[in-house]
Amino acid sequence: MAEDFADGGWQERDPTEQLAEEIENKRAQQEAMERRARLEEALSRVRTLEGKLAEAEAQSVEWNSAVEDLHATFIQAAIDWLAEKWGPSRQCPYCGNDEWTVSVPVNLLLESRETLPPHFTSTCTNCGNTVFINAIQAGLFPDPEL
Repeated sequence: MAEDFADGGWQERDPTEQLAEEIENKRAQQEAMERRARLEEALSRVRTLEGKLAEAEAQSVEWNSAVEDLHATFIQAAIDWLAEKWGPSRQCPYCGNDEWTVSVPVNLLLESRETLPPHFTSTCTNCGNTVFINAIQAGLFPDPEL
């Protein structure tokens, strides 16, 4: 039997209590090791996902840059096409203004759920009159049927 010093003297400990205490200590140690293993696994997953997130962010920046370049290139091509077709200056038929903006192509969805081919717009900067131009027919967008 184990002995303990209590109340100013040595006393014998009940072996059942000692065994129960040892079992409880081992259980607590096992739980602590399992918690640590779960934490290490979660931390490993986070580190893996951080790497993937950084990679995705880099791809997103590259994607956004490519889209911005595409838009700028398209708008310049549309401006050139308009200058060729409309001449160097085109007055708005409603207000007489000769300054226009140009948009990137959009797909138009009708109420009937029919989709029109991509169009770009040219909008009067004064009154908002907007002209929709078929980007495929203008030769500025590839025909998906070909």
